[in-house]
Order: sequence, then structure tokens, then C-alpha cells
Amino acid sequence: MNKSSFLTFIIELFIFISCMLSFMHFWSLSEESQVFLIVIFIFSWLFRYQRSVMLLEYYTHVIVVTVLFLFIVTAVTVVMRKASHVFLVGSCAIISWFFIVNIARFCIIRAFGHPYRVLIHPDLLNKACMSHKVKLVSKPKVTPQDLKRVHAIVVDRKYAYQDDWDLLIFHASQHDIPVLTIGTYEELIEQRLSLAQLNENWMYAGFSIPLWYRLLKNTLEFILALLLLPLLGLVFAIVACIILITMGRPVFYTQYRIGINGKEFKIYKFRSMIKDSEKNGAQLAKTKDTRITKFGAFMRKFRIDELPQFINILKGDMSLIGPRPEQKVFVEKFSKEIPLYRLRHLVRPGLTGWAQVTQGYTSDQDQTKLKLQYDLYYVKHYSLILDLKIVFKTIYTILTGFGAK
Repeated sequence: MNKSSFLTFIIELFIFISCMLSFMHFWSLSEESQVFLIVIFIFSWLFRYQRSVMLLEYYTHVIVVTVLFLFIVTAVTVVMRKASHVFLVGSCAIISWFFIVNIARFCIIRAFGHPYRVLIHPDLLNKACMSHKVKLVSKPKVTPQDLKRVHAIVVDRKYAYQDDWDLLIFHASQHDIPVLTIGTYEELIEQRLSLAQLNENWMYAGFSIPLWYRLLKNTLEFILALLLLPLLGLVFAIVACIILITMGRPVFYTQYRIGINGKEFKIYKFRSMIKDSEKNGAQLAKTKDTRITKFGAFMRKFRIDELPQFINILKGDMSLIGPRPEQKVFVEKFSKEIPLYRLRHLVRPGLTGWAQVTQGYTSDQDQTKLKLQYDLYYVKHYSLILDLKIVFKTIYTILTGFGAK
């Protein structure tokens, strides 16, 4: 653990202990229980740190610590049966910690910017993508002491480095300083995959879908959709009445889309366009599309028109999170024009997805290529952590109407 990580650990441990002590005014705990919660927090923090020390993964780190802590405390509460106060104090403390550290980091970044410093050779600057998230520090001559002032190093395997850089890279690997290739750095910053790099060696890009998580996710999403049915029934009735009054029949819009492994299925949506909107053939939605009605635009802005797709989740056609399904005509068209397009069908399509919350809707081939890069990033990093990040971003998207058309 380097000096920066150790300082972060101390600050975050202090915040957690402060949160725990504040909730002990409502639920008293024995000293043994207090020590137990602190030990679990330290274990969760160090577990995440040892598993992955990656640049720009702070929010992922916070999510993992929170989820792991809650899981352990819940398990202990179930086993002991009399540890309800431990569960209440622990849960409230870790959730409070989660929000405090995220808000604090957000304010720090807004105030000072460039929270991460990345060292790179001057000859590689033109290859590295620029971002407000990091500050690229370029030095032709380096010493191991330079590692104290940076969070990561970006390298190019094909570049012929001098001895001082070779020594620096060796020291970095020995002191938990991430050493990233240009491709990995770009993927990390942009959070999408480069199609050019995938075309060269897509079989080695890491498209491995964990079977256990696929089964767990499908089961949990089915249960969630089932539990939400009563609430959705009320929403469906209200929206249906407004559509009948403002647009007339039909209320629902059905269309065939392409799902997992290229299988076709019928998708359900609330109708947001005028009747016969595709009488001239399938069309991608555009900005200020004249086919969209006023109430339809409102539904699209807050993603209300997508709610009937919970029926598709119950049927097993879709997932809550995944790449958005496209019509067959577009899949065939883009598969011919965009290499590796069909890789997005390795997982179930979703009600919301990484491309949806990052880019929004697409209306042309260039935007579709960009969307594919986000979709493939999701497929490659298919995990609980990424799904949780998408859930948080989806809430922000719904509240702000980001990417609506």
C-alpha cells in the first residue's frame, strides 16, 4: 500500500467510525460489537484494495466495500439472530459513509480538478486521449522518486524505452502503482472499447460471461419484476388512460427485436408516436422527431414508455440491464457495415444499459459505432459492480432526461 492509499484508508476509516458513533445514540452497542464492525470495515476495504488497485476505480471501490460490508453484517445477523442492533448501526453507518465519501470526492474534484496524475513519455502524448479526469505528466528522464507524485504510468509495449524508464516501470510494479498500456488507459478513461483494437485481436479481448452471475442476475431480475407488478399495474392504468385521451388507440406498441444469441422476440412499449409512424419502413429515432407526440416526448424523456418491457423481463426475453435491442433490419445492416456488431448479442438485451446512460439514443451509423463501443465495454466487464453503476446512472438519467429523443 503506497502513501496515498494509506492516507485514504485512514480518512475513510475515521469517517466510518464517526458515522458508527453517531448512530449509537439511537442503538447502543457493546465494545465487542463496535470492534467487530470496525474489523469488518477494514477487511472489506483491504479486500477491495488487494483485489484491484486501478486508476479511476474509486467509485467502484466504494461500491464494493459497501456491498461486501452489508453482506457480511447481514450474514452474521442471520446466524446470531440477536444482533439486530449490530445490523442497524452497521447498515446505517456504511450507507452514510458511502454518501459522505462520494459527495466529498465530488466536491474536491469540482474544486481542484485533476484528481489523478498519470506519468507518460513525451513521445507518447499524441497517442493518449485527453480527459478532465486526469492530468498527464510527461518527462523524458525519470527516477524512481517520480512515483511518489503520480497515480499511474502509461506505456506502449512497442516503444523502445531508455534504462531509466525501464527501471521506473519495474519499481512501479513493485509498489502497487498501476502500469497501463495505451489501449487499457484509453478503455479506462473513455469506458468503451476501441473497435480498431478489437478488430486486430477480439478473441483475446476478455469476452467471458460468468455463468454464475448470469444465473443470479436473471433470477433476481425476475423476482424484482414480479414484485413490481402491482405498482406497475397502477402506472400502466394511468398512462394508458392519458394515451387514450391524447392519442387514441392503440395504447401499446409492439415490435420484433433481436435478443441474446441473435434470437428474435416481441418487445412491448407504450406508444409514443403517431399512428403508422413506420409505414415507409423502419427508421431510427431522431432529435426533434416529428412522429413523436407531446405526451410521447414526455414519456421518452423520463423513460416511461419503456416500462412495459418488464413483461419481456418476466418472459425471459430481456434483462433489466444490458445493451438495448435493435430491429432485425438494423442488426443486419450494422452487422455488414460495423465489424463485431454481433458481439453485443452475447448477453440479454436490457431495459437500460451502459450505452444508454452514457451516450443516449443514436440516429446514424457514426453514433451507432460509438454506442457499440459502450455496449462491448459492458459485455467485457459484465459484473455486479458495473450493473450497480448503471443503476445509479439510470436514476440520474431519469431525473434529468439525458439522451431523450
